Amino acid sequence: MQRLSRRQFIGRSLQVSAAAWLAGLSFPGLAPGIAEVLETGPVDRQAVAENSWLVTWASAFGSTEEIALRIALTLRNAGRIVHTAPMTEIDSIDAYSCVVLGAPIQYDRWMKEARVFAHRHREALQERHVAGFFSCLTLSHKGPAAQRKAESYAGHIADQLPGVKAEEVGAFAGVLDTSRMGLPTRLLIRGIMNLMGVAEGDYRDWERIQAWSSGHGSGVLAQGA
Repeated sequence: MQRLSRRQFIGRSLQVSAAAWLAGLSFPGLAPGIAEVLETGPVDRQAVAENSWLVTWASAFGSTEEIALRIALTLRNAGRIVHTAPMTEIDSIDAYSCVVLGAPIQYDRWMKEARVFAHRHREALQERHVAGFFSCLTLSHKGPAAQRKAESYAGHIADQLPGVKAEEVGAFAGVLDTSRMGLPTRLLIRGIMNLMGVAEGDYRDWERIQAWSSGHGSGVLAQGA
């Protein structure tokens, strides 16, 4: 077995850690068109009724929240009664018949808040129509390897929802924007990005998100209110 120098060992360890970290990293950025979407009017946060929808999310830096709000707006524009809130603000889902929940991938797993939410509400989720989604920087790359990785993430999400039939699982690229970071973190992340060959940018495909939100004519997202 080839012995590694201390420098080689550190370098390889950094590559492994960076790969896992970048898979789920997401930073805020004003997405193209998102300001206009959010300005069209607030998503209904009033009292919910039977056959109403909950769109809920966990978001480390805001970009996954913007995806969730776009999904909610699409559903609302299709005539559904929609309530939106971050997962940390949801105590019960009893009032909803359909739930859409999403979070970024971090270290090859759904964000912790999403896993906790799924566990806390697992019995109620088993009795409802459920759709899930995730964002990740893995999908900033094109090709079969990235798609296979995204499929594995979808499988991990299914594991977090035992007994729940997630009728849809959306996979979306995320955002990498170091301008929102403090200087030390910015310099570190830029170094990691150079090492991994990942460029900064907003990789979210809003047409893909819109199409998924519209339901493609099947699954939970295509149901009427």
